[in-house]
Amino acid sequence: MPHTIEERKAYHKKWYQANKDKIAVKHKKYRETEGYKISQSKYRQSELGKIRDWKGKGMISDNWHQVYETYIMTTCCNYCNKEFKNSIDKHLDHDHDTGEIRGVLCRSCNRRDVFQF
Repeated sequence: MPHTIEERKAYHKKWYQANKDKIAVKHKKYRETEGYKISQSKYRQSELGKIRDWKGKGMISDNWHQVYETYIMTTCCNYCNKEFKNSIDKHLDHDHDTGEIRGVLCRSCNRRDVFQF
């Protein structure tokens, strides 16, 4: 077994190159398991998962935890006042040009994308 950090890195890099096909198959099988799907679903509904998703969509905020708190506490659409039945109905609306967050909308209002808050 290698003793220095450089030797370990070289050893692991060589081992990975020799085994990356097996690793890919193992990871693919794991991603197909029910446990993985459940853990991913829980992550996407968590604060960190939601914020990461919003950032990935180009939304901009100085205080993501406040945005998340507002999102969680909102019970009806900021435009039509329709009460949210579940989390699938609730959408964080944003301007696609600037990334500015405009409010929490129901699915139908969010799809219209014609709102000026």
